Amino acid sequence: MESMLLRSRGPRRYATQAARILVVDDEPGIRETLPKILTLHGFSVISKATVGEALLEISSTKFDVLLSDLNIGEPGDGFTVVSAMRRTQPDCRTFILTGYPAFETALQAIRSQVDEYFIKPTSIPNLVNAIEQSLESAEREPRQLIASKRISGVIRENVAEIVQRTLAAINAEPDFAALRLTDEQRVYPYGSLLVELGDVLDSSEPSRRIDERILEKAALRGQVSRSQGYSIPLMVASTRILENAILEVIGENLLVLEISFVISDLRRLSSCLTRQLEESIKAYQQAGRRLVFDSSDKWKGWFCERCCWNHPEPSSDGERVALAIKINAEFDAHSCEIFTRQHRATA
Repeated sequence: MESMLLRSRGPRRYATQAARILVVDDEPGIRETLPKILTLHGFSVISKATVGEALLEISSTKFDVLLSDLNIGEPGDGFTVVSAMRRTQPDCRTFILTGYPAFETALQAIRSQVDEYFIKPTSIPNLVNAIEQSLESAEREPRQLIASKRISGVIRENVAEIVQRTLAAINAEPDFAALRLTDEQRVYPYGSLLVELGDVLDSSEPSRRIDERILEKAALRGQVSRSQGYSIPLMVASTRILENAILEVIGENLLVLEISFVISDLRRLSSCLTRQLEESIKAYQQAGRRLVFDSSDKWKGWFCERCCWNHPEPSSDGERVALAIKINAEFDAHSCEIFTRQHRATA
């Protein structure tokens, strides 16, 4: 903040003396010095330290300009403040302050919702000039209220983007690379799952009641994953990757989300993804409980496919004995031995 003070050219009076500014930043030094500097330039300034304090102020006071830090306690909190301001006071000019230059690319994605952003420490003359120019623009071109969206709408509008991000993240993981699958097979059936997730989020049903179509897709995913060679840890990892891709896209659209539904929608989204993963794993396990019979002279017996489906065919007696020992251990670990004995008598 000291460098900001050093860059100031001193007090000047502008025609925008009546302009009211809300500064939101969790750094005490910013809240103490920036309002004083802006006051010297003829603005009326109020500063707040938290999102809650800022939202309360926005709901009770008319502002011309918002200057918000990008990360107020938590990453991206500034988006919440900007979003609230744009909905309740659409004519207010909004500015983001950030100490992370590398975040510039992400900010470009939401530039249509923010008038300008500045990298800390910023030049006070540049900041003041930007505020003045934005206020002059506001007088010429009053804004309309922004049409807000639910998370369901954002998901449906970005299905292809979410699938592509999921695929890119999966392909970057060495454990997934070992599976010889096409790109289409790696993300099956995420496209239709995302569309149906959007429908569930729009539904008035309680969150514990997941749409049957999602559970059907989840069961199919478990069966397909089983045939593709996925392990259960890989299934969990792929769901995590999908969820991260969804959250990334939601984060980039925070400024168009309907704030009153964000928390409940995120909770329901998490519940849906968890429930579908549980259903997928259940189907995966059931698909692996079939028994296969090895009729060779050297080794005869029923094997639980859940345990031994991915073992290579032994090429020697030594390998066959070693495999038998391994499978017996897996029987015990998976509680499959009783299941196997029951089917030996009827085979």
